[in-house]
Amino acid sequence: MKKNLVSVITPTWNRADTFLPRTIESVQRQLENSVEHEHIIVDNASSDNTRKVVQEYAKKDPRIKYIRSPKNVKASGALNIGFKASKGSFIYPLDDDDCLLPYTLENFYEVFSKAPKIDWMYGVPLIIDANDVINYKWRWPNKDYSTSKQMFWHLMKADFICNGTVIMRRSAVIKVKGWDKTLASQDYVMWLKLAFAGLKHKHMRQYVVFYRQHDKRESSKNATNGLWAGVRKYLLEKYNTTEQEILEKTARKQ
Repeated sequence: MKKNLVSVITPTWNRADTFLPRTIESVQRQLENSVEHEHIIVDNASSDNTRKVVQEYAKKDPRIKYIRSPKNVKASGALNIGFKASKGSFIYPLDDDDCLLPYTLENFYEVFSKAPKIDWMYGVPLIIDANDVINYKWRWPNKDYSTSKQMFWHLMKADFICNGTVIMRRSAVIKVKGWDKTLASQDYVMWLKLAFAGLKHKHMRQYVVFYRQHDKRESSKNATNGLWAGVRKYLLEKYNTTEQEILEKTARKQ
């Protein structure tokens, strides 16, 4: 484990000819002073030329590490594979269609270095389309709560943290035993695990990622294919709660 190393972990599947190169290059362009990074790209058994594309980048940039899973283990499984191979003190999950802003890793590290009790942080996304055009009219509803307990119940009510904006200490990922093997919403499930475990959070009110909205996003399909409903049922059972209890908990101050 390296003290000032951020491990960026990107699960990917069949995006070598579309968004993945832009994601890789956004990590390469990080303006780093006090921090350094490694970029672990976990190929979820892609059928396109992902291996070739990533390995070409890796030949010129030793910070890039390519891992291929023999079968598609979904994003949650790929993140666990990447985490096992990582060496950083900080873990940054980054989807294969999103892009980091140039100063993101350095700014997060500066906050962590001055706040040793903070276990995880989340920032603010800029929404872009398939052609990298920013949609200034759309704002992600980022919110903040002072305690982990408040954070947990309000997250159970609705996910207000954008994936791609979260960085965690390695110790936090270890404490919650990595990502649950869900078929969808692995990021949201992770935020809930962090909050439920009482790990301390901070909302860094800075833009940190270009979050891409397009018609081929997996999350766009999950509301209609039943995966989101399955995750919701899983969470209610996991935390032994009901929709009614969630409403009651979030209706009053914790």
